Parts: sequence; C-alpha cells; structure tokens
Amino acid sequence: MNTEQYGRYTVREAAIRLEISEAAVHQRIRRHTLLAERSDEIVYVVLADDSPSETVDVTPDSTAIIRSTEHQLEVISDTLLRPLIAQNERQQCRIAELEREAGSLSTERDALRSRVSDLETQQAESYSRADEHDGDAATARLVAVLRPFIVVYFRAIVY
Repeated sequence: MNTEQYGRYTVREAAIRLEISEAAVHQRIRRHTLLAERSDEIVYVVLADDSPSETVDVTPDSTAIIRSTEHQLEVISDTLLRPLIAQNERQQCRIAELEREAGSLSTERDALRSRVSDLETQQAESYSRADEHDGDAATARLVAVLRPFIVVYFRAIVY
C-alpha cells in the first residue's frame, strides 16, 4: 500500500469523512471492509485521501461477498417472503369471496323482510275479514290464538 495515497484517521474522523456513525465505522472494521490499525490504544482507519466517501477494499474477493449476500437474500425471500405473499393473496381472495357472499345474503334478507311484510299485511287483512264475519266465530278465535305464533315464526326466519 502506498501511504502517500492513504491517510490515517481516528474512528470519529473517519465517521465524519464517510458521513456515517462511529458505530458503523466499528462494524465495517469488524467486517474487514475498512482497514484499521491500532496504535497506543487508539484505532486509526486507513482511508484513501483523494475521495472522502470511498473506503479501502481490503476483502480478497468482494464479488464472493456480494454473491453470498445475494444468496442469503434469496433464501430469506424464499423462506419468509414468498409464503407470506402467497398467504396474503389467499386471504385477499377469501375476503373478496366473503364480500360477494355478504352482498348476496343481504339481498336475500331484504327479500325475506319484504315477504314477511307482505304476509303480515295479508294476515291483517285476513283478520279484518274474519272479524267482519260474525257467523264464523270459530275461525276468528283460531286466528286470534294463532296470530302471535305466526308473527314470531316469520320474524325468526327473516331476522
């Protein structure tokens, strides 16, 4: 290494030159992506003098590290992300299916409510006709007895 092209900087100075935190500088030193020297309990980082944002590549084969990192990302993607994406898609389909079903049930409920209303109207008309025929007292009594049960029955079906 030609020392004229490189400068020695404290961790703090290196962090300022690289525009990163001191912790990030320490992490790069541990990962051997920054060259560092220790002198009298002070850690110095060796950086290129011509470009403040460039680091010295001390790894023997940076493409191997890149490939390894890409492989790790693929593994994470395959084991974590893809199953979550698939599950999300299944849930979206199920939600759409349930929304369609809810719409259909709502339509059915409205139709049944309308039918109950019609039946109640018919029943009321029937009662009034039965009341008009005094001669048919047995029918009137039967209608009077069954009226609450019929109303409850139809309301239970619809609601």
